[in-house]
Amino acid sequence: RAVGVDLLVRDRRKVQLTEAGRQFLDDCHAILAVARQSGERARAIGHGLAGRVRVGFTSIATHALLPPLLRRLEIELPDLEVEALEAVSAVQFDHIRRGELDLGFVRPARLHEDLTWTSVHAEKLVAALPEGHRLAQDAGPLTPAQLGEEPLIGYSRIQNPYLAERFDALFVGTGRVTRLVNQVLTGIALVSEGFGLCVVPESATRIHMPGITFRDLEANPDLLRVEFWAVHARGNPNPAVRQVVEVATDEFASLFGKPSS
Repeated sequence: RAVGVDLLVRDRRKVQLTEAGRQFLDDCHAILAVARQSGERARAIGHGLAGRVRVGFTSIATHALLPPLLRRLEIELPDLEVEALEAVSAVQFDHIRRGELDLGFVRPARLHEDLTWTSVHAEKLVAALPEGHRLAQDAGPLTPAQLGEEPLIGYSRIQNPYLAERFDALFVGTGRVTRLVNQVLTGIALVSEGFGLCVVPESATRIHMPGITFRDLEANPDLLRVEFWAVHARGNPNPAVRQVVEVATDEFASLFGKPSS
């Protein structure tokens, strides 16, 4: 009566499905399967194991850290869709506060109260030199004083204040800055073309740009240590944020090891 057509025919010995009844039965099985799968998917999303997460990365992280993180997420969270956006840290903060990003991977900064952060990685600064440069031939680590004798590529205090502060602290009272860049990747590109020397996070060594040699630095460990944060809005309802932060912390540690505090 509800469907408006006969689904069964019966006599004294048996009951049979009509053609409409057979189709209706198939649809019922499909509906039950969808209902079961919907519940399973809702539980997975609720635990951060599925769904979608929008993540921001700085340019250097996009090239050096994003690929291994995505491969790890594909293995551990195959039902989670990751939408990645490349942007400098300041732009990521704006996107997060407007709800356009769930999570940003950035260098440390002074945050507004509506944002919270987790340190997911710490690494050291290293020197980036053109291949064949005289300092690249030395066996031991280089000092800021040695680098300061050469043209230096520094960082913008507006677009990249964190690395600019580290750079200034390393080369206080010495060094000749000939270029300022917003991003590490730009600095490396200029080094490869012979415009000067630069200090960069160790993760940059994963980028195989021709014409570049990386060398360790000898200086106060506190000045050489740079952190990498995962930042999100307080009260972000997406449970996948926590899952991605946990996987990222473990994956970045496996790439470079856990640096001394």
